[in-house]
Amino acid sequence: MGGGTSKNTAESVEAKNVVESFKIVLRRCTGLAKTDSNGLTDCYIVGRFYDQKKEKFLKQTFKSSVKEKTLDPEFNEVRSYF
Repeated sequence: MGGGTSKNTAESVEAKNVVESFKIVLRRCTGLAKTDSNGLTDCYIVGRFYDQKKEKFLKQTFKSSVKEKTLDPEFNEVRSYF
């Protein structure tokens, strides 16, 4: 009888780990390397999603806006996925 309870608990926990939606918050970067001739850089963030079950990256990506001529960009952007 105890074994059946453990099995049901494991199935319930597994079902709770399903993600229906999430958000990514892009805040800021600090101390980036100088890459432009003016000693600054034009910064942006590119991200890729990874499927742990399939052990591979997905085709879907996201990109932030470009912050020009800075080594400490403030993005403060939110991406929501459903």
